Amino acid sequence: MGDLRSRVVVTHWVHPEVVARLAECCEPLVPSPDWGVWPPAQVRERARGAAGLVVCMADRVDEGLLGACPQLRIVAGVLKGPDNIDVAACTRRGVWVTVLPDLLTAPTAELVVGLMLALMRRIAEGDAHVRSGRFAGWRPVFYGTSLAGATVGIIGMGRVGRAVASRVRAFDARVIYVDREHLPGSCESELGARPVSLAELLAASDVVVPLVPLSEPTNHLLGAAALSQL
Repeated sequence: MGDLRSRVVVTHWVHPEVVARLAECCEPLVPSPDWGVWPPAQVRERARGAAGLVVCMADRVDEGLLGACPQLRIVAGVLKGPDNIDVAACTRRGVWVTVLPDLLTAPTAELVVGLMLALMRRIAEGDAHVRSGRFAGWRPVFYGTSLAGATVGIIGMGRVGRAVASRVRAFDARVIYVDREHLPGSCESELGARPVSLAELLAASDVVVPLVPLSEPTNHLLGAAALSQL
């Protein structure tokens, strides 16, 4: 990638300072804000002679794309994991794959807590009611539930799971969790989280937060049988 003329295709819009940083070592090709994210056909066309490809969640890197881009040397995922990248196919072709395991951990955890509060306090319903013009002053409606004293069940106590646990503890919520890998005692001592079985988590939780990567074992993990236990 040392060639200053190497083309690097970024499939999604990024800030101008990112483009400027890339331009120091390559020839970046980036969609305009109007495009946002290039569709697959546009990505394939622009990446035909590219040495690098920067992808996001909307992209799929597979044999078809790799075959159309014979000069590709690296696929850089702005992602926590390579769910949408065929790593085996890249490996066979000598194409490097990179991801960012700690990408957006805190913002994601904040969003999870925000969604909890919005649902439990019925914020969206209240907002829609006010905007509808039917609001006539306070009435004893839109009562919700509280995160304080609630039991939050986290499925998958990785980086995001721990970040969520830390934040809901500040709301005086109880945290229980399931994780298929053995974890050090820090989850109990530092986060006050208690390990349980999945069946116990489903039966005891007021809120269930699935934070596991999509894989064969986790596909449809929360189906009809699991929902019936809530």
